[in-house]
Amino acid sequence: MTLSRCVSSSLNLFWQSFVLGMLEIWENRMRALLTVTGVVIGTASVIAVIAGLTGLKTKIMRDFEKLGTNKLRVEPYRPARGPMRNASYDLLRFYPESFDGITEHCPSLERHSLWCGPRTNRFRKTVRFRDNVIGNANVEGIDANFYAAQNRWVTQGRPFSFLDDTKSGHVCLITGDVAERLHLGRHPVGMDILIEDRTFRVIGVVAPSPHLEVLSGPSDRDSEVFVPFSTAYDREKCWLGVQLTAKSTHVASDARAEVASFFRRARRIPPGDPDTFKVSPVQAQVDVFERASKLATAVTICIAAISLFVGGIGVMNVMLVAVTERTREIGLRKAVGASRSAILLQFLLETIALCLSGGILGLILARALIAAMAHLPGLPLDESSIPLWAVGLAFALSAVVGLLFGAAPAVAASKLDPAEALRHE
Repeated sequence: MTLSRCVSSSLNLFWQSFVLGMLEIWENRMRALLTVTGVVIGTASVIAVIAGLTGLKTKIMRDFEKLGTNKLRVEPYRPARGPMRNASYDLLRFYPESFDGITEHCPSLERHSLWCGPRTNRFRKTVRFRDNVIGNANVEGIDANFYAAQNRWVTQGRPFSFLDDTKSGHVCLITGDVAERLHLGRHPVGMDILIEDRTFRVIGVVAPSPHLEVLSGPSDRDSEVFVPFSTAYDREKCWLGVQLTAKSTHVASDARAEVASFFRRARRIPPGDPDTFKVSPVQAQVDVFERASKLATAVTICIAAISLFVGGIGVMNVMLVAVTERTREIGLRKAVGASRSAILLQFLLETIALCLSGGILGLILARALIAAMAHLPGLPLDESSIPLWAVGLAFALSAVVGLLFGAAPAVAASKLDPAEALRHE
């Protein structure tokens, strides 16, 4: 019975203090609104930053999924130490025969795809149709595994056949961007275009590249022209690229180790010497991005939280003034029996309520900011949304600010001497 009476008394005290605090805020609502402006801005900043980063992360991760997290890329690499540290490109480069038997020796691999282009000017060539010219098209030779390895398929016409590759045929595949820029119409299959000074017949249209649009923006790689690998490959002048596809994302790390072992044996690299090649999995880029995004989120939250604490200082300043203004009221309440804890609780709850009100207004402002950011041209923030944990974090920070910066005014009010307070003018 004593325990229940104690609990009931505590709840009653809490409720009375809360009501008195709310009435005081309502009576001075304009001052209260101006007081919590800093808290509103701080809360809105924290929520808007988190929502923007969440939307950006969602979009980038979707682009990574398009690329495929079971993909590996192999390229020549000049080590910083060892006997090959000063080796020329011709000693380090790959050739088509470098990949013979790789899928047999690497059981975690499903396929590999080769492509090639000129070693200079980043694969750029001039492509024209009548008076329409693309001066910076990417012209590359591809093999039969290109479509599956790159997750790109022919949407019109047909892919390259075995005969096209073995006969070094003058046929090509283009992207929709090339067809549009050359004004080839909706059905470009069968038309002849010039690549530099050689005529190629368009036999199909291939899907656009699933590059990371968010990170790179609009890409010139959308203007791509593909010819059979044997047509484009020149042993002395070509840059050879390769992409390996693991059987699944789960065995991508095993595939990476198997590929590294395969090339160390093929290149006869002695134990202890550094690799002269680099195996880069797409999943590793995903992991790097995940770590970077977490760090960026933490840093931006800390920066945005500074404005919350600045707002808290403003709240404390106003509440100290309120204590001075209400000195006689405090003295009267103490004179009729109000305890020190009751006075302390009233002012503390009043400050917390002020900050939480600022948190609610900040949430409303953050939603407006996010809606505005989603419509800004050139910013990939159309998928921004407020996660529930961000709302909880914002309100928790608001409550903590109210607790920290409301403590000093509440203690000052509770320590007032009733006799001195009643004589205060």
